[in-house]
Amino acid sequence: MAKNFKKARQINKLKVIEAADKLGISQPTLSAWEGERKSPSIESLEKMADLYGVTTDYLVGRTDERS
Repeated sequence: MAKNFKKARQINKLKVIEAADKLGISQPTLSAWEGERKSPSIESLEKMADLYGVTTDYLVGRTDERS
C-alpha cells in the first residue's frame, strides 16, 4: 500500500513537503505513511486520491489501474 502512496506522489512530481502541505498534514506524517510506519485515515486516503488523481483502490493496492 505505502509504495503506491509514494509512486502516485512521484508521478505527480510532488516533493514530500509539497504534498504534505496540500494534504494539510506534516511532512513526517506523510513520510510515515509512505514508510508503512503509520496508516492514513479514510478521509486522508480520499484526499490523497484526489490530490494525486488516482483511485483509493489504487492507493491501497486493490488495482494497478490509477484511474
